[in-house]
Amino acid sequence: MSNRLENIEKLTQLAKKRTSATLERFGYNLTWDEYQKKYFGSRFYEWTNTKAEHLFRLVWDGRDSWLILQENWTSDIKKKKYWGDIIVQPFDSNNSSDRYINSLVDKIEEKIEKHYAQQL
Repeated sequence: MSNRLENIEKLTQLAKKRTSATLERFGYNLTWDEYQKKYFGSRFYEWTNTKAEHLFRLVWDGRDSWLILQENWTSDIKKKKYWGDIIVQPFDSNNSSDRYINSLVDKIEEKIEKHYAQQL
């Protein structure tokens, strides 16, 4: 049996890497990378496009085992609390299959591509 924490680490690092590559093509830069061990190992990654005043955030919700892609239409730090969900994906951390983990990250990339084309 695979270690659940290793599977979570594998998912979040792959998601961060591939999401960064996708968003960089659209002028985004990774501006926040936070690990919160005391909050069930939750992770937060934010990418900002200052020209468009738009942000994407990828959240690993460690309590509920969800990978969540969100957006915010402001770069004003005071208004960053208004995040809208684009996709919420449950993750079975007992499943260590590369195919399974890649399929979840594929869905994130597809949503970014589709969402970016429609919204910006």
